[in-house]
Amino acid sequence: MAELRELIWAPVLLMAAFLVAGAFFPDIPFTRAAPVAILGTGALSFLVLLAASLAHGGRVEVRTYWGGLGGGLGGWRLSSAAVYLMGALAFGALTAAAAHPDPEPPQASAAAPVKAP
Repeated sequence: MAELRELIWAPVLLMAAFLVAGAFFPDIPFTRAAPVAILGTGALSFLVLLAASLAHGGRVEVRTYWGGLGGGLGGWRLSSAAVYLMGALAFGALTAAAAHPDPEPPQASAAAPVKAP
């Protein structure tokens, strides 16, 4: 249980770092900064869990599994490190999408509208 408490501090400190970074970039609205901070913390949490799993001898493994309902149904078995890796990638992609600025709306052209004959 002590290991879990040690792992929890890394995302909490990183969340504090996001809040401090928000103070240095006041032009970013809170409605954009909050989801980025939350999703980024999720991605970093999965990275910390992945590092801990790999440090304890875990491996990233994906195996086929044919043991369901009498051996007739198959599926996949994922190691915990593989789940952590997929979670980090998913949350990282969501963080990047949330942090990406909205595209500028197109400017109205100065040309006169064309009239139909």
